[in-house]
Amino acid sequence: MIRKIWIIALLTVFLTLPTYGYAAQPAADPAPRAVLPESEYNFVKVVEGTQVRHEFILKNQGGGPLQIIKIESG
Repeated sequence: MIRKIWIIALLTVFLTLPTYGYAAQPAADPAPRAVLPESEYNFVKVVEGTQVRHEFILKNQGGGPLQIIKIESG
């Protein structure tokens, strides 16, 4: 009886060990991830009619391609 318990215990350990190896690896992230370090910019005082400009840097830190479909200014 004790021998059967040991066999069942060993089989359980050996059959579950491979799942620990897969769980420890980080999952591949093929999705895009947009990162915008600066989300707003203050021009301070601007004379009316003066054209102002500022560039925002958008980075894709994901694994897949990032598609920018629509941009709106506020």
